[in-house]
Amino acid sequence: MLVHLSKVAAKAHSNGELEPAQELYEHLVAARRERYGDRDVRTVGAIGALASVAKDRGEFLLAEGLAREAADACKATLGAMHPESLKLELNLVAVLARVEGKLDEAEQTARDALEGYRQVLGEEAHASAAKSVRAMLAQGKQATRG
Repeated sequence: MLVHLSKVAAKAHSNGELEPAQELYEHLVAARRERYGDRDVRTVGAIGALASVAKDRGEFLLAEGLAREAADACKATLGAMHPESLKLELNLVAVLARVEGKLDEAEQTARDALEGYRQVLGEEAHASAAKSVRAMLAQGKQATRG
């Protein structure tokens, strides 16, 4: 049931149906918290997906709280250098880049995550992630300027 709910939410998100996607992910997060706990990777993944939808809806403060929760929980569960933790750190960068006054934090978080990418996943993954980070930060600078 929860796997199906996750797939439906992801499909709604990819189709740009952000309000239904957010509602579905909110239900999924609540159900996974109840069933698996706050630090289970399935719960953390759902929180990260909910953060992404909130970001896409322009709800940057909500997205920031969710992205931090997901990144912190993943680091506590799997370790800071786990690939999933690094991915969630970059998701946090994407959010922070859009929150007014958080660009410096976004840049520092990006540097830390990219160093992890280099150490854990190698140069090719680092180069790909760095390209994405440059785009995120440029978009954030543009958006916060008005």
